[in-house]
Amino acid sequence: MTVVNASYDTLLALLLLTGLVHGMRDPAMMAIIARWAPRTELGRSVSLVFTAPTLANVVVILLFTFLNESPSSWTSIFYLVGNSGTLWCVSWYAFGSPNPNKCFYVTAKERLMLEKNIVVSGPNKKMNVSWPELFKSPSFYGVLISRFLTTWIFELVFFTIFFQTYMFTRGVTYSTTVFGSVIFINAVIPLVQFAVGTIGDKVITHKKYPPRYIRKTFNSISIWGQCVCYILLSYTTSVGTTLAVYIIVNHVGCMLFQGSLCSFFDVDRRLTGLIFGLVNFYSLIPLSFINNYCFPVLKTQDPSSFVSLWKDKYDAIWLSGAFACFIGNFFYIILAADEGNPMLPLDEELQPEAKK
Repeated sequence: MTVVNASYDTLLALLLLTGLVHGMRDPAMMAIIARWAPRTELGRSVSLVFTAPTLANVVVILLFTFLNESPSSWTSIFYLVGNSGTLWCVSWYAFGSPNPNKCFYVTAKERLMLEKNIVVSGPNKKMNVSWPELFKSPSFYGVLISRFLTTWIFELVFFTIFFQTYMFTRGVTYSTTVFGSVIFINAVIPLVQFAVGTIGDKVITHKKYPPRYIRKTFNSISIWGQCVCYILLSYTTSVGTTLAVYIIVNHVGCMLFQGSLCSFFDVDRRLTGLIFGLVNFYSLIPLSFINNYCFPVLKTQDPSSFVSLWKDKYDAIWLSGAFACFIGNFFYIILAADEGNPMLPLDEELQPEAKK
């Protein structure tokens, strides 16, 4: 209703409000995961939670193509998504819990196991944030610098509209090929992320290598793999090669979830949500200065003028992103560690009290 009847200023105000509310989502999810997932299950937990929006994009896109041709028209997608969000909120307040200690359907045995392996899963206590200690932590600066230098290009490339406008400058209009590529990327990413998370968790469970080495390995494959892909995108001229590299760069990025994203739990698990929100705030600042690259098609109504204006500027984006990824992961490798938060790995044997 708002999209159809509201003024342009009202729509912008609502989008701003949506962004402010949406900004609380990811830090809250990280804080909840920190209270529920042992170290040997972090990869799968983070993958499942953060791939859900990606999978939802596939459902919404497919629904939109169907509803756009229906008598209810394209506006019905907003009613459907809004009502689904309302139902989810009701379900969350009825069955969800930020802490296992408050969850009514967690058994005593499960609760004891979580309290044993996750120090923040026990009874709620007043949490004092030691800002001096946090800002002295090398691990904090490792994830801060890495995310600041790499998040902007990852988010920019993952934007569907960015991909469409880039392909438009290559002479490919919105077609079945572009639409199919977008659907393929969004549909397969959840499977890849969960597979990567499972592999990482299995390696950590074997206790053969310290978790920080595993984080850095996955992060290096992801970030430096994207670095190579961005360089290829800046030099490739074939449309088919561009599509292939674009798909690869999005799927290589899945390893980031087992890398620096899980490192937030290693800095200080009690402050995971706070640290993630702080780092994510600074990491998204570069996007505000290059937003013209996100939606350049809105700047002109003349397709030929748009192509001539933006065609050569994408190469600068790819090369800048490649350089930022290389430097960002370099700092992450040097600074990231997990000694500051010695979380116990999940033990198969419970304490004697739990066996009774």
